[in-house]
Amino acid sequence: MKKLKEMKAWKKLTILAASVLIIAGIIIGGWFLFIQLPFLSYTDGFEKTINLFDEEQYEKKVDDVTLEVHLPHFLGNDGFLAVRCGSFSAVVSEDGSYKYPDTADISLFVWPRASGKVEYGLSIDKPKDEVSGSSTIQFTALDNGKYDIKHEFTDDNIIKVYNENEESIQRMLKAIDEIWSFDGIKDVSDGFKILNSEQKK
Repeated sequence: MKKLKEMKAWKKLTILAASVLIIAGIIIGGWFLFIQLPFLSYTDGFEKTINLFDEEQYEKKVDDVTLEVHLPHFLGNDGFLAVRCGSFSAVVSEDGSYKYPDTADISLFVWPRASGKVEYGLSIDKPKDEVSGSSTIQFTALDNGKYDIKHEFTDDNIIKVYNENEESIQRMLKAIDEIWSFDGIKDVSDGFKILNSEQKK
């Protein structure tokens, strides 16, 4: 402590600046390694697009299912994956009224974390019947290639739409299993490979 008190002001400022830079480097490096790189790995084979909110995202079509990767913002943990099924569009009639599609719009959201924990959420929207709801879900793969799905929907109308579309939801879960592995170390390694290939372009 005595040495620190006797140290000249510029030396103290130099030590402080170096400490701040080291801490900032650790934070940025940790975010890049454990959040950004895994999300980059999820974009393998996807096409970069601009969504309706003028934000970059990555997309891939598998039959009637669209898979999306939304990268986290700098130093954020707000990245997510989405799997969507449905038309997501309404037609405006000549009289100004809206004609909604008969099918429900279904979105399955995935929030992978560096800890290895993956959270899933399901959103169901059927404007024609004025039905809308969302729930976290958990699922287990069965031997027959299907999934046992647990949801928290309580509204009878939502449950009815869910039951009508369970086959589509099963396909969406299968697409997730076939496209992404959520293997922490492998995801970081694959993210490095994608980063290197993008820099070579």
